[in-house]
Amino acid sequence: MHNDPPARSADTPEHILLTALGTQARESTYARAGRTAAARFAPVALIELLPEEQRPTRVLTIVTEGARTTAWPDFSESMQSQFPDITVDCVQVPSGIDGYELRQIVESVAAQVPAGCELTLDVTHGLRHFPFILYALALYLTSLRNVRLRGAYYGMIEASTGNASKPIVDLRPLLRLPEWFYAVRVFREFGLAAPIAERIRQDIQNPEP
Repeated sequence: MHNDPPARSADTPEHILLTALGTQARESTYARAGRTAAARFAPVALIELLPEEQRPTRVLTIVTEGARTTAWPDFSESMQSQFPDITVDCVQVPSGIDGYELRQIVESVAAQVPAGCELTLDVTHGLRHFPFILYALALYLTSLRNVRLRGAYYGMIEASTGNASKPIVDLRPLLRLPEWFYAVRVFREFGLAAPIAERIRQDIQNPEP
């Protein structure tokens, strides 16, 4: 584990894939954009299925004490074996059973994400309430830390499909909704159209894949 986020080039933003691990994992075949990849961990399959230019430079993995001793060694080995050019880190957090522990998780993870970087989320694994924590983190980082969200993915490991592959779903539109809610509210309450215009501009510049 690393206590300090690595420095990034002024010209090339660091691209972080933020994910979480549970204590168990099983081999599954994941599908995205007409391609499939088999892996025990959804983030490994996701990186394989992403175009090379969209792959992260660093994977930051949220682990509880149980996940650090069970799934983390296998995950780290899989990542380093398949993607040796990608840095793989973990940050150990509590389980988040109360407000204090939830704040600890948010603060610990946010400290590892530098301002101005690019961020991709994978919420497939981890405790069931961790996707809510990652959602809140993404809103905080994009709103107040100038972090650009490139994607938010979920591998539907419980899906019953006609074949063995599990679809990887891009959840990024859900993370954009609060920004639209805010823009509409400002327009309704104060008659200011600038936030709506900014949302339209950003959606034109960064269309959904």
